[in-house]
Amino acid sequence: MAQTWQQKLNAKKEPKLQVTQKAMAGVPAGGQLFFPTPQLIKRFIDQIP
Repeated sequence: MAQTWQQKLNAKKEPKLQVTQKAMAGVPAGGQLFFPTPQLIKRFIDQIP
C-alpha cells in the first residue's frame, strides 16, 4: 500500500552522511553528501519567519 505524505513525514529514519564513489551533483568523488530526514527539513523550514 502506498504511504501518505503524513506517514512519510513521520517515518522513523536516520539522517545519512554518504561518501560519493564518483562525481555527482557537483560533488567530486570521495566527497560527502548529507541526506537529512523529512523531520529535519520540516524543523528547518518552520524556523523561517
